Amino acid sequence: MEDNLVQKELLYLFGGIVAIGAAGFLAWFRSGRRGDG
Repeated sequence: MEDNLVQKELLYLFGGIVAIGAAGFLAWFRSGRRGDG
């Protein structure tokens, strides 16, 4: 039963990393493209 809890925690952790990475990439992409002109 505990394996399921660990799996859920890993899923939330991975989801958080992906969300932060996607947000950071979007911000960098938009500002970078605007800066290049």
